[in-house]
Amino acid sequence: LDDPVTGTEVAQATLGSLAAGGETQAQAVWDASSVAGGWHKVYAVVDPAGGIVEADEENNSGWVGVGVLPDLALDPTAVVTGTNEMGGTAASVWVFNRGMRDAANVLVGLYDRDPVSGTVPLVSTRLDIPAGEWRVANLNLDRVVSGFYVGVDVNHEVEDRDVSNNVLLVGQVPYRIYLPLVMKER
Repeated sequence: LDDPVTGTEVAQATLGSLAAGGETQAQAVWDASSVAGGWHKVYAVVDPAGGIVEADEENNSGWVGVGVLPDLALDPTAVVTGTNEMGGTAASVWVFNRGMRDAANVLVGLYDRDPVSGTVPLVSTRLDIPAGEWRVANLNLDRVVSGFYVGVDVNHEVEDRDVSNNVLLVGQVPYRIYLPLVMKER
């Protein structure tokens, strides 16, 4: 973990013999529950003690970045819409945390345009979502809308392993055409 020489060994696998020019796969299970949250490098090291004579000892390690973080996600099949008692649009949105850490005070909102950081939601709520679980946000508008965006943590208040699944279009948002206004002096 984090360094191929001085880092903590987090898993180990033993391979059988390997033919010249051959390759094989190794699998190991890593329990990351005691690891501090954040981004880490996990190294795979083959023959760390140098016990096998090889032509090239420099290619015996590689690494991958692993986010020990929450991973908030929206799913298009996990949104239910209807009409509320005010005659407006009601939306129940399932928000998933597919990550390894809890996510606290997560902003979930409905938006009239594709949200980016700083976009103000039409309506919103906050949820605490434990790692590996989901919570439902029930959001109500006072008017009927044919389409909207759902956004989770669009202001990036929670470090999220993958933000590519944090915005979802539901229905069809009306297109808006903005015309430039030019004023000339006479």
